[in-house]
Amino acid sequence: MVKKRLISFSAPRLTLKGFIIVKNPKGQLGFWNNVDHFVRHPAALIIIGFALSGIVGGWLTYLHEVRLRERDAIVKNMDDLRASIDDLSTAFSHYSSKAYKLIDLMKTNASPEALATAQAEFDLADEKWSERLIVDSPNIKQRFADSGEIYGILFDMQLGTGAVNECIKNHVVDGNKESNIGHNKLLCNLKLKDNKKTFAESRLQNLYLCVNLFATLLRPEPRNDFYAFSGNDYTFHGYSVAILKACGYGKIMGITD
Repeated sequence: MVKKRLISFSAPRLTLKGFIIVKNPKGQLGFWNNVDHFVRHPAALIIIGFALSGIVGGWLTYLHEVRLRERDAIVKNMDDLRASIDDLSTAFSHYSSKAYKLIDLMKTNASPEALATAQAEFDLADEKWSERLIVDSPNIKQRFADSGEIYGILFDMQLGTGAVNECIKNHVVDGNKESNIGHNKLLCNLKLKDNKKTFAESRLQNLYLCVNLFATLLRPEPRNDFYAFSGNDYTFHGYSVAILKACGYGKIMGITD
């Protein structure tokens, strides 16, 4: 039986000598190929940019808002402290002016009508000053919670005010009746060692120095709101020591120098 040989015709093929052409198995890199094709598409850049701007931009916006809230909270906190200190300073200024007026009238033996009017004005100013001490003190203490000196200073202000009021209420006009009446003073009804005298004017001046130092040194400047000292700060400690010395009860009373 004669076998017939099949003759097939095929197109000539090019061969690349020195190169090995490897075909990727089906599905082996299909996913990454798809990703590659997607990334290369012009619209893909727009989509990716939009997504990144939404995520990164949203995160940056959130951080910015958090920082703004923190800064606003700091500024509000310092504004509240300044308002409380200014409130105390204003109330004391009114109190001290009415106290000086009443003391001057008492030294000059003014008419009962003038004394009654001055006394009424002083009583109202004293009530307002005492009220502000009670209301504003907690707000100030809260902002210097880590400092025990503030508590002592504010307490000494209350004691010092009581010392001035006590001397105005219970006093003796001390001075040479034959001399210029301006030399007279209100002698406080308090017996001290070595017969030392203490006067209403001196107590009021010492209390004024105490409150003035407090309002001047501890009132934070707006430009330093984000660098304000704390109760543990060395500068604050130096200020508080100076204020404590000026506000000491013995100093205001005139017992100590």
